[in-house]
Amino acid sequence: MQEFYDPNSGTMISDTARVYLRSSVSLYAIIDSAKQFLFSGIVAVNSSDNSGGSVAGSGIFTFLNATRMVGYYLQLKHRNPIETWSKTPQSFNSNNLIYDFTLDSAKAYGDNMIRVNTSPNRYAMFGGDVNQDGSADVADLLDVFNDASAFITGYAATDVTGDYIVDSGDLLLTYRNSAFNYWFKHYSILFVHLKIAEIYCSGINFYYIVIQIFSFYNYNVFHSIQWFYVFQ
Repeated sequence: MQEFYDPNSGTMISDTARVYLRSSVSLYAIIDSAKQFLFSGIVAVNSSDNSGGSVAGSGIFTFLNATRMVGYYLQLKHRNPIETWSKTPQSFNSNNLIYDFTLDSAKAYGDNMIRVNTSPNRYAMFGGDVNQDGSADVADLLDVFNDASAFITGYAATDVTGDYIVDSGDLLLTYRNSAFNYWFKHYSILFVHLKIAEIYCSGINFYYIVIQIFSFYNYNVFHSIQWFYVFQ
């Protein structure tokens, strides 16, 4: 996961992830799934939850319905990154399958990963899809914004940095990973403009955010909503 990984130490914040085995034949039905802690790379393997381990981001997943020598797409999901699939179907040999998404973006279908380290090269899932609809977009931005405004803490989908606090860092990451925020719906376009800037005052950094939503129809603005929020 993108911001869960620390390139300076080569470690990551341990969290659970789920891997689905998907049929290689359309409609790519789910054959099996397993949930496990991804290793942090900080300490030795913890026998109770597998949260430690020498290889950051790795995990051991057990599948009961897999068949040897049959190709499956590997679908990797976590609470707030964009889901990632293996580039090609993978098969189990001698009951084992090793697949490393982190080596190259080409390991993912559509090269859908971001580089998080250059020495050594490491890639991770794009963060920011807090509602798990397959993309980071304005809906995710508004979810993170609302939780940051409410000072939400703890284990939350909107905590895309994994620090147990929903704040400006989560909003900035989601914004960076979001597509150009517009979509067509009922022949109208919803355009969202998010402005994030930093104010430095008396030795304290504050961020101000302006979110503007405009609805267009036939190139005429007929609705506008604006929020303004400042937080430390």
